[in-house]
Amino acid sequence: MRRILILFFLFVSALYSQPKIDSLIIKGVKFTDNLEFGKAELLFNEFIAKNKNLPDGYYFISQIYFWKFLANRDSADYLIYSRFVNIADSLVERGIPGNSAWENFVAGSIHATKAAAFSTYGKNMKAFFETKKAVTYFNEAIELDSNFADPYYGLGIFNYALSFLPPIFKVALDITGLSHSKQKAISFLKKSFGKGIVTKDESGFNLSKIYAEYLGELDSAEYYINIVLHKDSDNILFSYQKALIKVQKKELSSAEEILKNIIKSPGNNFEQTKALSYFLLGEIYFFRNNFNKAITYYDKFFETAKTIDYVGFASLRVALAAKFIGADSLFYENITTTDFGNGKIPEDKFAKSFGAKLLKKGINEGTLNVVKALNYFESGEYSNGLDFCDSIIERTKGQKYLPEIKIIKAAILTEQKKFTASIEILKSVKPLNLLREILTPLKLISLVRDYLFIGKTNLARKYFLKLKNTDLKNFKNKFEAKINYLGRHYFSEE
Repeated sequence: MRRILILFFLFVSALYSQPKIDSLIIKGVKFTDNLEFGKAELLFNEFIAKNKNLPDGYYFISQIYFWKFLANRDSADYLIYSRFVNIADSLVERGIPGNSAWENFVAGSIHATKAAAFSTYGKNMKAFFETKKAVTYFNEAIELDSNFADPYYGLGIFNYALSFLPPIFKVALDITGLSHSKQKAISFLKKSFGKGIVTKDESGFNLSKIYAEYLGELDSAEYYINIVLHKDSDNILFSYQKALIKVQKKELSSAEEILKNIIKSPGNNFEQTKALSYFLLGEIYFFRNNFNKAITYYDKFFETAKTIDYVGFASLRVALAAKFIGADSLFYENITTTDFGNGKIPEDKFAKSFGAKLLKKGINEGTLNVVKALNYFESGEYSNGLDFCDSIIERTKGQKYLPEIKIIKAAILTEQKKFTASIEILKSVKPLNLLREILTPLKLISLVRDYLFIGKTNLARKYFLKLKNTDLKNFKNKFEAKINYLGRHYFSEE
């Protein structure tokens, strides 16, 4: 979902220096920000009728249909997007009127959108060259008007997105001459958030994502999303971002309320976001160990999903939930479909491999106990979690999955600031038999925090280095922000 949400707002709003803003464009952009696409398109068409040789109106309409395409993957939306963006691009090719900062920004936004489209279809070299053109136009806009903050939005998004490219793309970056920096990305986005005219909301949205998913600073992430939601309360993409933050903060009741409001919202432009809201509600009830209700929401996700993203992972969750409630036929029905998801996203990759293991070896009480204990941790029900872990440890001493239960108990104690007690448990933990991808980094994060807060920084650094060198495999999205937070705040890492 991270990649999808970034694409939605990659290059959202073209901007003008305040005296040159056309009122039709301004009103249309406001409607677009609030996802009122019909009203926005009417205004952009009215602008086109008066300014047929300017790319602005065509670009804004293309953007609407690109958003729709990304939301629902309807090829008809992509065709309309292509038609309008190509018209806009052809008008730019004829020359930028007056070489103004605004028209350079429009040109940059056109090429930025084309870069996102090529990237969506895996045409990476074409995407790189479109990115290069966009960056050139954005820089020219700033050169022409140093007070024009909005072009920094596009530059910020590019710097952030390019910084995640794997090494295999280094040659492409060298060929195109593109550089990137996460620190620059944040600085640029803060500039467009603070002084931008129309990109303020999109800048806030992306800052919220960066603070949540990369920096691990959830309070700051919520600060930015609250500001943009205050202005665009009907934007369900912004609302979904807030729900994700609430789940990360283990404020599940607040997340649940937001998600139910998304599902009830009118309109069908973002049906996949509504489907993902059902998925996240399934996760919330799974974490609460309310397995019947979790299954209900996962089933709604299956019914409404427009893509195969998370289908494998949801199938795994349903299979586990079914085992908890004794529904063996439902377990086998879903454990055999854990490979139906998108093999390119980590959650579905994990579901495929773990589901295959469970199908081959079966699932026993020990595995279910580990899952249930982990749910107590994920939901923030620490008191109940400790009681459950203690009951398992007491009655199954020497059993196969005790190390897993002890790690979860120690993680709960760390959250309760009982650092010495957590360390004592983790000292005696034996090698893991189950869910190493999750429990190994969870154990190391606990040890780093424990030793930091009792003042043993050398030991904390030792375990932090182990943590940094741990292969997070399919759970990089789950742990990376926590690791980055520890590095930046305690170990002088950028």
